[in-house]
Amino acid sequence: MRDLIISCAGLRRLPDGLPWSGEPPVLLEWPGAPTPSGHPSWKAAASALRGSDGAMLDALVSRYRRFIGADLAGISRIAVVGFSAGSNSGVRELLRSPLDRARISFVAAIDGMHPMFARRRIRTDETNPEAHYADWAGQMAPFAEYGLLAAEDQGCAMVCTASGVSASRSVAPTGVALASLYQWIAARSSAAGPWLPPAYPPRDTAPALRPGEAYPTPSNILGARRFVAMWYQGRTARAHELQAYVVAPDVLRAFLVPLWGGAEPILVGYDPTQPPAVTLERKPEVRGLPFWTPAALGVAAGVASAFI
Repeated sequence: MRDLIISCAGLRRLPDGLPWSGEPPVLLEWPGAPTPSGHPSWKAAASALRGSDGAMLDALVSRYRRFIGADLAGISRIAVVGFSAGSNSGVRELLRSPLDRARISFVAAIDGMHPMFARRRIRTDETNPEAHYADWAGQMAPFAEYGLLAAEDQGCAMVCTASGVSASRSVAPTGVALASLYQWIAARSSAAGPWLPPAYPPRDTAPALRPGEAYPTPSNILGARRFVAMWYQGRTARAHELQAYVVAPDVLRAFLVPLWGGAEPILVGYDPTQPPAVTLERKPEVRGLPFWTPAALGVAAGVASAFI
């Protein structure tokens, strides 16, 4: 039986030196279908794989069976890692079917949730995160349903990150979208807080960092049991890049490896009396758009098509 990591623009190869418990998993890059805008669309790619029951994992694994070395029945565990558009589009499509969600044991959605705002969002229900978005059911519900399973410790885990980068005034910055996702899950979960490694990040240097460049560390960590949300500062394109080059490998090292039986840092129970260094209360009061500022929405980052 093999373990499989499906990468949607998240990883080109497995990071070196990860202490897997046995044979390293197979890494499969699932490319999205090209679009006229130049950004790939995993929605279009998924449509060719989805069966009459709505699931697509069986067809996806079968398509790459020769590379993977097994069909779906021969896969022990599946993790999904997506970055930017690959997170917003690719991970979302892999989580859309309940049948596929049941087969996936770990999801890392790295700086990529870009749902579209509702046109009259300020006048909508201030206490309901869903009301701020034009299509919560289509664009955020797959993340939310899987995140709730992780929050209730239903045999899976989900780690989501966001930077301060935004796309346009009609598209939610990843930090705003992640805040809404957290609020939605927190309102429905009885969990007291996230299960975290003893220390995060699990290292303090990375080859991708330039001379004098600060190591990216989260400014805020929230969650519920195995659903973990982390916010990072930085509104530049470089801050977005570092989410892929540094943060994504950190998430694998700190969360996926121990979840699959590898070496420390191991996940530990969260003690609400000793929260992370920077945190908020578990259920923050919602006033207007969570974490919204005009400046945050006005920073261009070249990812305006990431919500395709």
